[in-house]
Amino acid sequence: MATDKITTLLENQLRVLGQKIRLEILKQLYLAERALSFSELQQKMGVDPSQINLSYHLNSLKDVNLIQAVSKKYTLTITGEEILKKIWAIEQILAEQDQERLIRTSQYYTESFDLSRIKNYLMREADMNSFLAEKISTIVKKRLSKTKIKYLTTPLIREYINGILIEENCEEYRHKLTRLGVPPYDTSKIFKDPTISPDIFIESLGGEVSEQYLLLNLLPRDLADLYLSKKLIILHLNTWALKPLSIILNASQMLNLVRKQNLNGGFNNPSRSGITFSYNILKFVEILNKIGQYFSNDILLGNFDEIFNIYNGNDEQIPDYLDLLYSHLSYLNNQLKSHIDLAFNSEQNSEIPFKLIEKINQELKLHAKSYVWTPTLYFNYSKLRNADRFLNFVKTMKNYNPKNYNFYKNEKALLKSLLVSSNFDGKEMKDFSIILDKIFINLYEIALESNQNDEKFFDILEARLNSCFELFSYKQKFMKRRFENSNQMKTVFDTFLGKKSDNWLSESWKSISFLGLNSSVKVHCGLELDRIKTSEDFALNIIHFMKERISEKNHITNDNYCLTAPYEGKYINFPQNYPHKANIEGFGQQAHKLIREASNLNLKKRIQFFQRINQYIDGGLLFEFAVNSKERERI
Repeated sequence: MATDKITTLLENQLRVLGQKIRLEILKQLYLAERALSFSELQQKMGVDPSQINLSYHLNSLKDVNLIQAVSKKYTLTITGEEILKKIWAIEQILAEQDQERLIRTSQYYTESFDLSRIKNYLMREADMNSFLAEKISTIVKKRLSKTKIKYLTTPLIREYINGILIEENCEEYRHKLTRLGVPPYDTSKIFKDPTISPDIFIESLGGEVSEQYLLLNLLPRDLADLYLSKKLIILHLNTWALKPLSIILNASQMLNLVRKQNLNGGFNNPSRSGITFSYNILKFVEILNKIGQYFSNDILLGNFDEIFNIYNGNDEQIPDYLDLLYSHLSYLNNQLKSHIDLAFNSEQNSEIPFKLIEKINQELKLHAKSYVWTPTLYFNYSKLRNADRFLNFVKTMKNYNPKNYNFYKNEKALLKSLLVSSNFDGKEMKDFSIILDKIFINLYEIALESNQNDEKFFDILEARLNSCFELFSYKQKFMKRRFENSNQMKTVFDTFLGKKSDNWLSESWKSISFLGLNSSVKVHCGLELDRIKTSEDFALNIIHFMKERISEKNHITNDNYCLTAPYEGKYINFPQNYPHKANIEGFGQQAHKLIREASNLNLKKRIQFFQRINQYIDGGLLFEFAVNSKERERI
């Protein structure tokens, strides 16, 4: 019986609410959040008394217990408020079914927005299980239904979903779904910069996306965080997952390859030697261009002077051919993202380096420095045995920027701008060698973390080394996948380098280096390494510890890790807000200077310290000392 009464009452209530004005009365009383008098209600509803009898409608609502009157003021009853909420919910459902939301997709067209796709999106792109994806998509659907948004974009939907994932403690999935790209403000700054060309504009934006993809999607979060906090330094972040770092090529071997492939005959026809040599130089540069596209930092052409050993034409024409070679290599250097450096290792054509330096100096006088190729030059000084020849060599070199040339001793010493040795632990580089990458450990950060505790310092250092090993394992995996999926890369490596993927990856060199040695010693010991023996010994202990751990790793895994020194050049870019930038000698172009310039050590003691450190470094250290112009002339 009670059920029949309730049903009858509900029927009467719904019948009464069948008139729009009565439903509007309920809404006004609900929104007012207080009792309203007859006149106040009449005013809020904008009712004309001559046309509508408001009292009649109020009495109808009172009769079915939807409103009540107390002291001539009207309020909703509990029943009236609950029924109103249910009506609103029904209205929302009907509106949602009737309303068409448009979405502008990433493919630049509009379509009706289908909420059912959210679950599939979460499962596909975030690798989320079906149950959780269903839960999140339901929450998104409810949230969107309460908004008045009619036009959505793909980035907006992603942001909306990511916000809900954070609220639901699903940060791991949010991490995978983070949108890659450059914020509009940063894009506008690059777009409005008059010094940035259209190609560089597109390249900059693409590089940003590549960096974000590496840090957000390819590397584990703990390794990415080590880079972001600058505890480890990675070079060329935008191409890190795409290219090895560098390659050393035997220039004369490469030119011989051109000849053997019979691209245009040989060198043996005296009547055509000049034409053939010119043609083969062009083909040599063409091959170099194909190889260079797959390396992010640099290409070192070893034994560069030996190129002319196989030339059998008139010696008077060598300067012309050197000009031809320089001009094409210069153009190629400007086109490639990696730069080209040269190493000289021959006694026979000792004039070639001089003539090349003269050519570069001429170009520097004629053109702006930024447009002139100024390669770093490496000289095997063990071949400069003749005193007169060496004196002539030094006189020629003094007009060339001293930062652009280095000396090494014999074929098994320094052979790279990255300071990677050509020989260590009995392993020898062949006609070409690939440096997979070079990762730097920020020693200054370790000193801050360890708080002058020796044991803690070396525990952290060992953990950083293990992180470097892990990063290299990811790099090798990326390169293997890249090589296997790129027929063009396979062709270049197989044809011009003669190496299959298994060979070049397993034989590539993995360089680990450091920054902030002197600064870390100062924090840990109180004084710089050149001021007290305790500091010097601690610096040597750091390098020795790194060398031992790397040697152990090579012994266990039969791998090619090497400990190398920081090298010269502006390749470390700390962010503006990095708090310790001024404390690290590795910032800017001074990374290779282990002893501070203000040191009171004389030259002999500097060399002694250099030799003590150098015994642990694969590839050696760059040693520099400042002299004034008079001393330079005397030397």
